[in-house]
Amino acid sequence: MAKLVTKWRYLKPDAARHAQAYIRYIATREGVEKYVEENGARPAAQAQRVLVEKLLRDFPDARRSFEYEDYARRPTVRNASEFITRTLEEHLELFDARSNYVSYIAQRPRVQRSGAHGLFTQEEDAPDLNAAARAVSEHDGNIWTCILSLRREDAARLSYDKADAWRALLRANAAEIAARFNVPVGSFHWCGAFHNEAHHPHVHLVCYADRVQKPALTKEGVVQLRSLLARQIFRDELDAIYIRQSQSRDELRDLFSARLKEAVAGMRDAPAEMPVLESLLERLSEEVRDRKGKLRYGYLPWPVKSIVDSIFSELEKQPQVKAAYSAWWELRKTVLSTYRDSLPEQAPPLHTQKEFRHLKNIVLRIAKEGCPAPELEQEFDAVQDPQDRGAQHAVYGAKRLLDAAREEEYPDEDVQAALRTLLGAAERGDAYAQYQAGKLYREGYFLPRDDAGAKMFFERATKQES
Repeated sequence: MAKLVTKWRYLKPDAARHAQAYIRYIATREGVEKYVEENGARPAAQAQRVLVEKLLRDFPDARRSFEYEDYARRPTVRNASEFITRTLEEHLELFDARSNYVSYIAQRPRVQRSGAHGLFTQEEDAPDLNAAARAVSEHDGNIWTCILSLRREDAARLSYDKADAWRALLRANAAEIAARFNVPVGSFHWCGAFHNEAHHPHVHLVCYADRVQKPALTKEGVVQLRSLLARQIFRDELDAIYIRQSQSRDELRDLFSARLKEAVAGMRDAPAEMPVLESLLERLSEEVRDRKGKLRYGYLPWPVKSIVDSIFSELEKQPQVKAAYSAWWELRKTVLSTYRDSLPEQAPPLHTQKEFRHLKNIVLRIAKEGCPAPELEQEFDAVQDPQDRGAQHAVYGAKRLLDAAREEEYPDEDVQAALRTLLGAAERGDAYAQYQAGKLYREGYFLPRDDAGAKMFFERATKQES
């Protein structure tokens, strides 16, 4: 998939004098003519190789540019020249006019200067170059510079090989760009120029805001800006992917819900088809059953959120759900690759994807309303015989200890004592203890898995219900 590359930097107030030179440079430097120079395909000259190594030492992030990718793949005179020029342009404002770096730009082959400038701003009329340079030079706050770049074939296919397209894009999104700097659009100022390079056409931007506004651009803001512009540049190509992604998302949602309901329906069956998942649902049900009002994942304490996330992880292991999530992630990666430098090789856990956040509330609702309630459990004060009441306290205490022992390490003797209490009560006919014993045998967590034993205790408990 095609990609938009951006490079944001900011200059402190003491760099303003360099920024003025930068404005003049981007406005007057003529775009590269599209012809293949006679020696362009030859191996890079020794002087170019030395300069490339120096630039990589001085500016390590230059390795992420399109130009370096081309140079690393084919270290020719042409590709070395493109990489050197692009890297110097990105950092031009750091050097004065006598710098060897800038001298190289001024003298390199194929660059010609014309009398007119190519600067544009939010205004329809062409700006006064001297006034624009002076405004930047006299600005006493931070200044941000940016380069927006596409590969030649992508720019040509999408009609972004002309200044008009970039100018319209930036003007239409000025308010959104200003918002990422946390300033009103009326206090935000920018100017840009389009350089029609042979391999990687790009736009230079210079941005600043009225000092009183205290603008700031965070790393997240940079990602949001790149996403905003990429979605519009690649709109026609992404529309079809968005449709497929929505269909894939709906398929995954339906499979997720179906498997969740199947787990709930089988919570009293033995042998259990999904014992870990059913156990998690039971624990979640006990946590949320008595909560009042609508359940929202975001407002729950961390331990309860952790159970919900674990349920997601278990459902994600189901073959159909896993396949549907993989299909959705491949489409999602296609979209993300238009503006992100790197993506994880493996899909992130399903519960971390904000597109499926609504499923967490579905899990909570099903756990609250759909899971079988422990009808067998009685309130302590409903038992009249003090001896029986004490026995019930012991059973419920054993259940709570075993639940806690799943989350943190408990002494083995305490766990064994709790198991003896629970199983002893089940053998004596306590319906609640029989139900919990059935779960223990079905899950095989604290006891060896025994489907026949689980079925026996569930049936005993069910007979007492009737």
